Amino acid sequence: MGAVSVITIPLKTEKWQEDVLFKRFETYRSIYNAMLGGCLKTYRKMLRDERYIQSIEVIHSAYKESDEKKKKEIKKSDEYKEATTTQKDLLKEYGFSEFAFVSLSLKYAKHFSNVTSTNVVGLSVGKPMWSGFNKMLFGNGKIVHFKKYNTWSSIVSNGKSGIRIIGSDGKTTMEMDSKEQYFCLLSTKAGKKLKMPLKVCKKDLFMLEMMERKIHQVRIVREKVNGRFKYCVQLTVEGEPAIKYKTDGSRLHDIGEGRVGLYIDTKYVVVTTAEETKALDISFQNDVSEEISKLQNLMENSRRAMNPGNYNEDGTIKKGIFKDGQRRPLHWVNSNTYMKYKARLSDIHRKQAKQRKIRANIIANEILSLGNDIVVNDYPFQAAAMRKKEDELKANGTPASKAKAGKRIGENAPAMIVSIIDQKLKSNGYDGVTKKKLKVDHSITEYRKFYSSELYRA
Repeated sequence: MGAVSVITIPLKTEKWQEDVLFKRFETYRSIYNAMLGGCLKTYRKMLRDERYIQSIEVIHSAYKESDEKKKKEIKKSDEYKEATTTQKDLLKEYGFSEFAFVSLSLKYAKHFSNVTSTNVVGLSVGKPMWSGFNKMLFGNGKIVHFKKYNTWSSIVSNGKSGIRIIGSDGKTTMEMDSKEQYFCLLSTKAGKKLKMPLKVCKKDLFMLEMMERKIHQVRIVREKVNGRFKYCVQLTVEGEPAIKYKTDGSRLHDIGEGRVGLYIDTKYVVVTTAEETKALDISFQNDVSEEISKLQNLMENSRRAMNPGNYNEDGTIKKGIFKDGQRRPLHWVNSNTYMKYKARLSDIHRKQAKQRKIRANIIANEILSLGNDIVVNDYPFQAAAMRKKEDELKANGTPASKAKAGKRIGENAPAMIVSIIDQKLKSNGYDGVTKKKLKVDHSITEYRKFYSSELYRA
């Protein structure tokens, strides 16, 4: 499959349909959690297998080696090759593959076969769980978490069964006509079929163009707005995103010609072109910080009043309670008032996330208007978000600050700006962003302009 894009279209739902959708989402969450419990048991069993332990030790020895020559020698050795082969065989033996997870999800869904679709179960439960285990086995993932009540956010199908797009005649379609009315149909063996109209704005030329492309996947997603779930359909369609135009026919966001050097950190983006060098402040103006703090205090006071037994005398939370000689997790009771504050806080964070993305797109469009060859410094955002070690020194030999920039990175989202620029370049046929490593002390703000000009000449 070549390049694909995703479009989101709101659904017009009735109250009874929202109730049915809520139950369907909870059903898929139950299947996921039941399957995850079994897979974690199998995973722990595999970790105790001596063959797996020995093979992992050999594989890890190569990645722990700092000397690149020795690392290559280890990887070329017969012992390393035998270890990787043993690991692959054991993963297959214990059922750790995408195909095995999809097949297993169908077995766990048998109890709910009347209200679920095999197509939807495989894509909504089996594939996402394998993605989590894949990161844990081969990436930087630590554990695959269970899904809490009311947190399941989407279900997906290939558009041919389970979840389909149908026309007014009731027939399934994989390519829509922007002039016609279409519906999203969620069907099961038993229970009510949900036929929900797509709310498409006929003045949105971008959406009208995108919806006429071939459909690869159909996904129903939900988002909590003002305490109530709003449902949308997300369509994965063929090709890059369409170009947006103004009413006079000109392009909405032009992309310039030439090289642009960007020096980005947690607060500023310094842009260097052939004509000028300027700094853009990317700080997110958090005007509701006081309201967030107030809501958090109200929630904490409500929780303490409802669960006095879960706190120590000094006010700290207990690590658990002992029952029958075993440590048990704490049981929390949340009042209606607590849930009301929580819903209000969640809505504030939702609005902030959307505002942050809009602001990132505005900054990205401003930068792209200056040039199409973007060179940016590879800033270590993940390392900057972590607290520094006590013995870490700056380039000039003085002790480095132990303060972390996690909050500032979370609010300003500098990495999002870079990823949006990269995505926009690629969707318009360019090579994307070029990242360059700079051996600099990122805390020295007065050198931002110098580094951006160095990247411009790179």
